[in-house]
Amino acid sequence: VLVVCVVFGVGSARAHENVEKLRHWEIPSKDPDRIILTFNGDPATSRAVTWRTDATIEKAVAQIAEATVNSKFQDHSVSEDAVTEPFDLGLYKSNASLIVHYHSVIFDQLKPDTVYVYRVGDGDARWSEWIQFRTACAEYAPTQFIYFGDAQNDVLAHWSRVIRQAHQTAPNASFVVHAGDLINQAHRDYEWAQWFKAGGFLHSQCTAIPVVGNHEFTPLGGKKSPRRSK
Repeated sequence: VLVVCVVFGVGSARAHENVEKLRHWEIPSKDPDRIILTFNGDPATSRAVTWRTDATIEKAVAQIAEATVNSKFQDHSVSEDAVTEPFDLGLYKSNASLIVHYHSVIFDQLKPDTVYVYRVGDGDARWSEWIQFRTACAEYAPTQFIYFGDAQNDVLAHWSRVIRQAHQTAPNASFVVHAGDLINQAHRDYEWAQWFKAGGFLHSQCTAIPVVGNHEFTPLGGKKSPRRSK
């Protein structure tokens, strides 16, 4: 029993040391981060949102309402319980051994061509800001969107300029297509931290269509998948 306790203590110490080496914008907390808005079903009547917290947030909530010219929309907001999924970042060797919680909610039965506001949190004191988006028209209408090729490398240093300039050029784009290879190593959390930091609030406001590329298919063991013969 003594040996088991000693080994467990060493493992915990190493995990703690690994976490201490992380930048503050990599470490999850009770507050929602890495919020991303995506499509789910009909873009005129639904959206999905996903976000991250630390493992202490076991129950999460999203609220949504039709936008108004003032803050009174809060009085008419609707709450939706999130699906919460724990994940151990330490399953991939380059990450710190850290349990995080991912939360997701689907907003449905929305009105077409309508501006909505939503926020995510623990249902109590830990909330994101209110974030706006517009649903698509029910009928055919001209649509503007942004298309990104591989972000992949030096995402925070250089791709941040690209996504921010794209937003300045097309601030009313209905959605954003990320056409694969969003990062270089699929399971390396530091790279995902860069990707979310580079885009900032845009990931939560402009509906994303993330397309998986070959760099999103690396096995957890870190070895490349064998090539398939044609």
